Amino acid sequence: MFDHSVSRFQFGVTNARDTETFSDLSVEDDSKLHYYLDDFDYYTGPVAVGTTNGLTLSGVGATAAMAAADGGAINLIGATTGFTASLQRSAGSFQITKGFRTWFQARVTLDALADQLIAGLCDVTATPFTAITDGIWLSSAVTTGILSVNVAVGGVVTTVNTGVAAVPGSVLTFKAYWDGGIYGGSPNGRVVWEVSGPGASVNVRGEIAAPANYPGVTLLAPVVGILGTAGTPTLTVDLLMAVKDRVNLLVTPTF
Repeated sequence: MFDHSVSRFQFGVTNARDTETFSDLSVEDDSKLHYYLDDFDYYTGPVAVGTTNGLTLSGVGATAAMAAADGGAINLIGATTGFTASLQRSAGSFQITKGFRTWFQARVTLDALADQLIAGLCDVTATPFTAITDGIWLSSAVTTGILSVNVAVGGVVTTVNTGVAAVPGSVLTFKAYWDGGIYGGSPNGRVVWEVSGPGASVNVRGEIAAPANYPGVTLLAPVVGILGTAGTPTLTVDLLMAVKDRVNLLVTPTF
């Protein structure tokens, strides 16, 4: 378990079975959380490059469309003219801040090892494969599909090779948790990450000690993307979620 003490509520409700990366996520009062969740049962964002309803689709000729999939999903498709497509909230609304724990989750399916994916909570950019300066994200290597977890602040990136490869055509789940720097471990806190599901060659989790000067002051937004070199690279996106404490856990409550 990660930092969470077992809590038992009235009528037999308990969180004792919650033992994975999100075990620290509050379950008793959602008003204490800033919560973004898109499960793509319907999609009202841009279908071509541009911004619609707070989502921006980037990449020359990129398209996005509903996919027929259990649980709801969209296909993010790079055109043969650009071979890249990224979808991101058009305005940053999450800032990694000491005392405020932050969580991220994405469920995605990569079409082929020849293509690369990206999924995370990053600064707002139309070119996430080359221009991320701040955030936490998962990336895959071309040809091998080996997955890496990245933590960046002020343009300085810390990358950890998970040793796990993406499995094309199957759902991959990436979860990340910033502990808010409240538990007295690493001087700047830590990022706990998890890669799992049939879309990963092995289920694995680990931790990254937050780098110097972490966290930064840049507003972040959820992002997913696909980059290829031929054909129409496609990333199927089933879930995109970001959560942050509204209450600073380092501050004594008023009441």
